[in-house]
Amino acid sequence: MNHHNIKSLQGFQLTSALSLSQRLAKVGTSVARTFESLAYRDFRLLWFASLASSLAIQIQIYARGWLIYDITDSSVALTWVMLSFWIPSSVFSFFGGALADRMRKKTIMVFAPIASMLSALTFGTLILIGDVHFWYFIVFGFFNGTILALSMPTRTAVMPDLVAPRHLTNALSLSGSTFNLSRVVGIALGGLLLSSVFLPFFSPAISVGLLFLCIATLYGTSIIGTSLIHYQGNPTRIHKKSLARDFWEGVAYVRNSRIVVGLLLMGLIPTMFGFSAQFLLPAFNGELFDGKSETLSGLLVALGVGAVLGSLTIARYGEIDKKGRLMYFLALLWAFFLALLALSTNYWAALVVLALVGASSAGLSSLNMSVLQLIVSAKMRSRIMAITWACFGLMPIGMIPLGFLAEKIGLQTAYLSCSGLMFLGIVCTHVVAPEVAKIRRGHKDHSTVVRSSQPPEEEDWPEPLTTPTTK
Repeated sequence: MNHHNIKSLQGFQLTSALSLSQRLAKVGTSVARTFESLAYRDFRLLWFASLASSLAIQIQIYARGWLIYDITDSSVALTWVMLSFWIPSSVFSFFGGALADRMRKKTIMVFAPIASMLSALTFGTLILIGDVHFWYFIVFGFFNGTILALSMPTRTAVMPDLVAPRHLTNALSLSGSTFNLSRVVGIALGGLLLSSVFLPFFSPAISVGLLFLCIATLYGTSIIGTSLIHYQGNPTRIHKKSLARDFWEGVAYVRNSRIVVGLLLMGLIPTMFGFSAQFLLPAFNGELFDGKSETLSGLLVALGVGAVLGSLTIARYGEIDKKGRLMYFLALLWAFFLALLALSTNYWAALVVLALVGASSAGLSSLNMSVLQLIVSAKMRSRIMAITWACFGLMPIGMIPLGFLAEKIGLQTAYLSCSGLMFLGIVCTHVVAPEVAKIRRGHKDHSTVVRSSQPPEEEDWPEPLTTPTTK
C-alpha cells in the first residue's frame, strides 16, 4: 500500500472516529435532556417516592382485579370494585385542593403513604386469615381512593415549586412516567410473584394476601423518600375561609376561561372512556384469551411499556410549538387504537395495539397536565389541580355503561362504543373551546396565560416566598 493510500485510510478512520464520538455525544445529550428535571434534589426524591407508591397502587389494582374476577367471573363485579377506588376522586379531590392551601404540603405527602400502608397491611391480613368478602373490596377500595384524592392535588401542585418553569413539562412528563413505568414493573412484578412464587404453593386468596404485604413494603419505601424532601410547602391561606368560598372561586376562575374549560374537557373525555376500557382488561383477557394471570400480565405490561415510551417522548420533546394541536392528535390516536384493540383477536396483535394505546394516552395526559399548570395562576393552582382530579374521578361515568355493555352484548362491541364516544367528545371539545388548538408552548405564549378577572385579596394570597430547589 503506497503512502497516499495509508494517509487516506488514516484520515477515513479519524473521520469515522470523530463521527462516532459526535453521535455518542448527541445521544448522551438527548438522554440528559430527557431526565434533566431529576437534577433538582427534591424533585428527584419525590419522583422515586412516587414511583414506589405507583408500584404499590398498580400491584394493588392488579391483585384486586385478578382475585375478584377469579371469585365471581363477572365483569359487573369487577366494575364495582374499580368504581370503589375511582369514585372518591370526584368526591374528595376538591377537599385535597383545600388541604393543600391550608396545610403544609410535605405533611400531606408523607401522611398519604402511611395511611395506604396501614390499609394494605389490614386488607392483606384479613385475606390471609380467610375472611374474604365482596364488600371488603369495596370498602378498602373506597378508602384507598379517598387517600389518593386527598393527596394527588398536592403532589401535582408542588411541581412548579420544585423545578424552573422551562423544566415543568419535562418534570410533569417524568412524574407521569412513574405511573406508567409502574404498569410495566409493577404488573410484571405482581404477576411474577403471584404466578411463580405464591400460587404454586398457596390458594389464590392466600397468594393475594401475601401480595398485599409486599404492597405495604413499597408504601414504606415511599414514606422514607418523601420524608427526606427539604421542601415544606407552607400554607398559602393566611385568612382561612370556608370551603364553599374556595369552591366557588375555583368554579368562577374556570368559568371565565374557555381555554381552561377546554383543557379540562381534553383531560376528562378521553380519560372517561379510554381508561375505563383499560380497567376492564381482566375481562378482556378472560373473554378473548385464556384468562390466566400470565396473559393478563402481558397485556398490562404492553400497555405500560407504551405509556412509558409516550411519557419519555413528551419529556424529551415537550418544549415544542403547537402543543394544542399535538393534544388533539394524540387524543384522536388514542380513540383509533382503542377501536383497533376491539378488533384484535390475536394475542400478539393485542400486545402491539395496547402499547400504542399506552403511548398515546400517556403522551396526552402529560402534555395536558403540564399546559394546564403553565397557563393558570400560581395562586389558584391547588384548586385547579383539585378540579382536574375531580374530573379524573368522573371516569366511572364511562365505566358503568361499559361494564353493563360488556356483560350484555360483548366486550368488543363495548370497546368500539367507547372509541366512538371518545371521537365525538374530542370534536365537541374543539367546538366549545377552539382556543386549545392555538396553544403553542404555554409558558411563553402570553396570549394563553389566564388571569382571574377578580384578583384575590392581597392579604389573603401573598406570593410564596419559596423558590425552586436549587440544583
